[in-house]
This record gives sequence, structure tokens and C-alpha cells, in this order.
Amino acid sequence: MLHHSRRVTAVLASLVMTLAVRAPVAEGLAIAPTFDASITGDTKAAAIEGVINQSINIYQSLFADAITVPILFRYSTTGPDGRTFGGLAQSITGVYDVSWNSFTGALVADAKTTNDATANASLPASPLSGIIDPSSANGRAVGLNTPPAEFVNGRGPFDGIVTLNSAQPFQFTRPVGPTMFDAQRSVEHEINEVLGLGSFLNVPGISLRPQDLFAWSAPGTRNLTSSGSRYFSIDGGTTNIVGFNQDASGDFGDWLSANCPQSNPFVQNAFVCAGQASDVSISSPEAINLDVIGYDLIAGTESVPEPATIIPLLAAVVTLAAVTKRRASAG
Repeated sequence: MLHHSRRVTAVLASLVMTLAVRAPVAEGLAIAPTFDASITGDTKAAAIEGVINQSINIYQSLFADAITVPILFRYSTTGPDGRTFGGLAQSITGVYDVSWNSFTGALVADAKTTNDATANASLPASPLSGIIDPSSANGRAVGLNTPPAEFVNGRGPFDGIVTLNSAQPFQFTRPVGPTMFDAQRSVEHEINEVLGLGSFLNVPGISLRPQDLFAWSAPGTRNLTSSGSRYFSIDGGTTNIVGFNQDASGDFGDWLSANCPQSNPFVQNAFVCAGQASDVSISSPEAINLDVIGYDLIAGTESVPEPATIIPLLAAVVTLAAVTKRRASAG
């Protein structure tokens, strides 16, 4: 069953989240961008479109899923509904209600990487929820019938709608100046959410998201709340790959964010610092997370995270409160 913020017959739920590249592989993941007039009519159109295309190339070089993900990209101070939004960027994504057995069965059957084998071994013997809510793109990545379902002014369907906040001081080239925010990092952040990253904790009333299957507070102990420690792990909580954000002013599906400048300025950090840039890579937490929720890293590219990417949870928690006012919400 499909969900939307406006209840309709087929009930669609739209999630609103406010934050050297190889050539695309044949018959692999394809992201099909549509550029809104807010981009094509802007004096920076070529630079904005270039950053989006560069971001897309990263995903197409990493993932082998033979699906096409249509996304509408915008550059505006308002969302597609005309309402202003804060933060650097925003994504709107349709999600489907899928039974626990249907989704986890498809996820296990789709396993292709060592990450998948490890993560699937940590799935519980009994359902954590009767329903799982994958994004439309994520559902298709594991072979489910979850077509794109987002429309804007008669255009679509799209798997998601990404809006960069044109009021923010974005830089569309690198290296990024000390007072500017990296536009490519924000584009990748929102693409991750269209593809399926995100927690049910962000949207009251929806079921668990695929990412929530891998949230832990200690070895053998899951945490599906916004209280206490919560981190991403694919081996039953033994390895803390990265902490989840527990600050309600950011997305709960994003990563815990440390002091500026951040030693690990990951793409999916809930709060980002000016003057820093990063990308999704084969060993980044974002790629590993996408891999285990159903996407397929190209054979030979998957790898376990390097020790430098495993953040001690306690240290991250200690620094969070002190730096909130120094960072911008990623979207």
C-alpha cells in the first residue's frame, strides 16, 4: 500500500526530509534527473545542473541495480507546495506499506555482497513491526512492485523531489570557501533519502523504515527510539559504523554530527559545516547503508569501513550539544 500526506484511495505517504568519478555502468542503477524551471531559469543553471549530474554519476558508478530512479530537482526557497523551508535542502519521497515478511524476504533474496550477508544475519527471528515502509525506489531495488508516485503540477511520476534552498550560500565548485556550503554534498544527502535512507522516527504514524532494521545501542541490543545511544551497525551492534542523530532539530535517519570543523564530514551528517565537502564512496557509511537495505554495490567495490570511519559513540554524544548553533541542518 502506498502512502501520501493527503489520504487518497491508494494512500501515499510522502516523507519530507529537511538537509574523480567513474563512468555509469551499463544496465546498472540509473538516476533520471528532471530540472525544474527554478534551475533552468537561474543564472547559475549550468553550475547547478553540473553538480547534480556529478552527484548522479557517483551512484551510477557504485550500484548495479537495474532500475531507473526519476527525480525532480529544484532550486528555490520554497518546497513544491509553495511553503518556505529551513535548512540547506529538502527531499520529498513516496513510501509504500509492505508486510514484514514480504520486505525482509525480498531483502534476503536480493543479497549479493558480503555486507548483505553480514547484515541479513542480524535480522530478528520475529518481526519488529507488521509493516516496513521502503521508499518507492528502495522497493524496486529488492524486486517489489513499488513504482514512482510523486507528481508536481502534473509532472511525474517521480521517486522523489529534491529542492536546494536558494537562500543558502551554496558553492557549486570545489574546494569550498570557508563561509560557503558544498552544494554537491547536499545533493547527495537528498538523493540518499530518495533512495531509501531515513528513519520512521521522523514521521509520526508510519511504520519502520528499512534503515531502522540496523539501529543498535549496544551489541545485541536494538534501539528504535530517539532516546539514548543509537548507531548504525550491520553485525548485530558489535561494530558501531556511525552514530545516528538523536537531536530533534535534525533528521533521525541522519548521522550524529560533531564539532566544526568535523573530522568526519560525512554526506549524511544531520548538521554540516561551512567550508567542508565530502562524497558517498564505497566505504562510506551511506554506501554501506544503501547496500544493506537493498541496493547492490558493484562486485568488487564493497568494503568494510576503515577504522577512521568508526566513530566512538560516547565522544560524539559529548560534543553534540556544544556545537548545535555552529552548524546548519543538512536537510
